[in-house]
Amino acid sequence: MKMKNALSNAYAKLGVMATLGMSSVAFAETGASSTNYLDGLIEKVNVEPIITGIVAVSGTIMGVAVVVMGIKKVARMLNVF
Repeated sequence: MKMKNALSNAYAKLGVMATLGMSSVAFAETGASSTNYLDGLIEKVNVEPIITGIVAVSGTIMGVAVVVMGIKKVARMLNVF
């Protein structure tokens, strides 16, 4: 249990440090004249791969659902005879 807690704490600390580092870099690049400090972070985030992944996964799930429904329909039709 100690090892799990140590790994969990290390993971949390690493996440906090990474977030702090990204924020510091974004704030340094935006300059002191910017009033919205999140603009620098928002400009760095690329959401296109995330959207592509979500669309691909949802399309795959829908395709599998249609195939399963078709198999069930054919099975019901064969059981009628």
